[in-house]
Amino acid sequence: RELSEPARELVDDAISDLKQIMANDVATNSPTTDWRYLCRQMAKDLAIAPAEALGKMEQLLAAMRHHDNVRGFTVGSSAGRDDVMPRVNELLAMFEVDPATRYGYDGKPWVVDRLQERLLTTRYPVYVGLINPNTSNGVHVNSVRLAGYGDTDREHLLDFLSARLYGGGGAHSMFMKTWGAGLAYSNGLRASLSQGRLTYYAERCPKLSQTMQFVVDQIKEAPFDPSLADYAVAQAFDASRAASDYERRGQAMAADLADGRTPETIRAFRKAILDIRQMPDLYDSLHHRMHEVYGKVLPGLGPKGPDVDHVVYFVIGPESQLTEYEEYLNSVEGKAKLYWLYPRDYWLPAEFN
Repeated sequence: RELSEPARELVDDAISDLKQIMANDVATNSPTTDWRYLCRQMAKDLAIAPAEALGKMEQLLAAMRHHDNVRGFTVGSSAGRDDVMPRVNELLAMFEVDPATRYGYDGKPWVVDRLQERLLTTRYPVYVGLINPNTSNGVHVNSVRLAGYGDTDREHLLDFLSARLYGGGGAHSMFMKTWGAGLAYSNGLRASLSQGRLTYYAERCPKLSQTMQFVVDQIKEAPFDPSLADYAVAQAFDASRAASDYERRGQAMAADLADGRTPETIRAFRKAILDIRQMPDLYDSLHHRMHEVYGKVLPGLGPKGPDVDHVVYFVIGPESQLTEYEEYLNSVEGKAKLYWLYPRDYWLPAEFN
């Protein structure tokens, strides 16, 4: 009550922020530590003069304004390009010619470290779930290394095609089956050649465990259908831009070139796919390895999670969903622990004296 009006407004704002963060971001076993950190951080931030804060923002912008940080493209006629280039060059003149400073990072798994610190454990979390108390639904995001455009050897190609048997949007696909059963909205088994990973994604799941069990059962009960070999091959060519407008096609082509996905690289991958299509027993091979490939992102189908390299098992949902999903994992993977993550585990806290 003795504070000035401006100071009282700051305190009210701080209290409001603290209430929201403590209610939604903080774990049940870390409230004292997190409360102390938040209060100290707020005090430290308030002690920074506006001119100093603006100066730091300018330093950040200056670190970014370098030619090698710029990615641009033009789409249009030669005459249009000639007209616009003087203005483009004026803009580029505002950027430093010298290379930007590249900062090295130690590669520490910050989120894992925060989790282990909070739980006083050294065990590595194979299965993790982010608590979201503001929803009743759940989300699956599991992914593993698969194959990219540069992987043209036989094993990588067969794994990629096997992963496409029940991907996509066909009537038999996991997307259509799960959507039709009302167990997820956007969902499916997705093999990204640009990222080189296989992902199982499903959102708005009424029950995480029910959705996962449904997909696992569908794959287990999948009929032997040799016609799916051509379906899988066709999906290696589904990244077509023919339906996009001219500008979007140009932008995507520019991004491919900047990221090293040259026409020669993509052509070599697609030619390798067409070559392997000639295998007389192609579908037999794809069907044979299907459980092994899909099982890496579908707990309960193939290899156990701790035995899979370069994998991420991640779910999002309220506590009730995560508790039930951990029971499912224990039933199919043996003794499996689902580690709960909170937003506070993603903080990068400063050090205080």
